[in-house]
Amino acid sequence: MRKDISGAEGPFLGSVIRILQDKGFAFVQRRDQPGTERPDEYFLHRSGMPPGQFDELVLGQSLKFTGKRTDKGLRVTEAEKYDGEVPQADPLVSWDREGRRERGRR
Repeated sequence: MRKDISGAEGPFLGSVIRILQDKGFAFVQRRDQPGTERPDEYFLHRSGMPPGQFDELVLGQSLKFTGKRTDKGLRVTEAEKYDGEVPQADPLVSWDREGRRERGRR
């Protein structure tokens, strides 16, 4: 991976797997990790997107983003909607805090 001065890595491709519009954040799962059983999941705050784009997010929305590891986990530093092809994966799969696979969680 390439690192810039701010410590961000990417760009990555991912899909929105959970949205909490009223709290101003969402979670994005990387889709560009072929053969990975447990893709990385990133926290996305509305401030990481261009004005107005966060409010238009829907489940499964494709994003191109940069991210970094923080003391609280993986976080998106900048994101934008992406209209190109994103590798196929189940957008409704996520993992709980104990590392157990969850299905259909929104």
